[in-house]
Amino acid sequence: MSVIVSIPSIKSMLAKKRVRQTGVLYLSLVASLVLGIIVSVINTRQLSPQAFGDFKFLQTVWTLGVAFITFGLFTTGGNLLAARGTPESERSLMGSLLTIAGIISLLFIVAMALASFPVGQIYGQELGGKMRLFSALVFVFPLQVYLQEVLRGTNNITSLSLLNALPQLLYIPLALGASRFTEFSLDTALLLYLLSLLVTAMVLIIRARPSFGHLRQGIQEVMVNNRAIGMHVYVAILVTTVTTQLSQFSLAYFFDTRLVGIFSLALTITMPLTMIPNAISTTFFKQFASLDRIPRKVIVGAMTISFATLLVFLVVIKELILFLYTDKFIDVVPLAYICAVGAVLHGLGDVYNRYLLVHGKTRALRVNAVQLGFISVMGYVFLVAWWGVSGAALTKLLVDAVYLATMLLYYKKYRNLEATV
Repeated sequence: MSVIVSIPSIKSMLAKKRVRQTGVLYLSLVASLVLGIIVSVINTRQLSPQAFGDFKFLQTVWTLGVAFITFGLFTTGGNLLAARGTPESERSLMGSLLTIAGIISLLFIVAMALASFPVGQIYGQELGGKMRLFSALVFVFPLQVYLQEVLRGTNNITSLSLLNALPQLLYIPLALGASRFTEFSLDTALLLYLLSLLVTAMVLIIRARPSFGHLRQGIQEVMVNNRAIGMHVYVAILVTTVTTQLSQFSLAYFFDTRLVGIFSLALTITMPLTMIPNAISTTFFKQFASLDRIPRKVIVGAMTISFATLLVFLVVIKELILFLYTDKFIDVVPLAYICAVGAVLHGLGDVYNRYLLVHGKTRALRVNAVQLGFISVMGYVFLVAWWGVSGAALTKLLVDAVYLATMLLYYKKYRNLEATV
């Protein structure tokens, strides 16, 4: 007896799957944020504001460094994986990408060790020394980028959720134990942070079970396609990352790393507002490849949930900051108000960004990144010099608003071109 499944029922099952995946990913992002807040509470309670600022500054240096060295290869790989039809072909390409990640990771260790010398000359020899001390462990950052793109391209929402939440889940008990039995210093925080990322990466790579049977063909495919796909996105990511992280360097240069910690805390607290629409667009990323437009329910759902959450956030955030971080970090409150609005706008822009990315409109993303980069540089230099950390928050709000507007314009332009074909 044969069973016939109708097309409408298949669509219904797929729709339910997307809703479930979106829920799982968003819950993991929320859990990641809650855990991240707990991590920041532990760090701010155990470290001085200056040491906490140093911790966030070094995170910024490593994040910026990895943006330079990936060359868009993992983005290309993620797009190629999204078009794969079988698990075997996906695992084969994942193996090729992991080989590329290994080479990049070794280069990253050397690059960060060398970069520690100019960092030490500009921002203090102690920070440069910390970079050299932990340079052997920073190979984990390219692996994180690899996993982010591979798991998104294969629509592996469960592992992507673990990638978001597991590092903090590991860090918390380790940090609590360290603070109880030893002196909790900046070195301790950095070591536990890097080890948490490393364990997470190893677990998820083993879980993905990459195959190395067609290594050469996979590497060649990535390299050939990277010029058309990855390099445009690489420039976009590089410009965006450099200009975004410029706020941290600017605050440290014009003032001190204490303000780096204050601004970073405001960004951390407002991160979930970006995560809501980001979770939706990530869940639909693979499906976007076969759609001629973003479904209306996706846009309406992202906007409704985002603005409702923003309203709740603005009401409770002051008391939450005082409760979690004490009045030592009261300066975070006005920054959080500004950054929260920007976070919602940026998250909504990501919905259009993901659609354009999976359809290969990477040139538009590169142009957009350059435009936003110019605004960021002007703001993070001049507004920060004039108004300090408030200038950094206002710059972020302006950049996020322009990002959403330009993503929407590029999306409409693409749709108009498709309609005339």
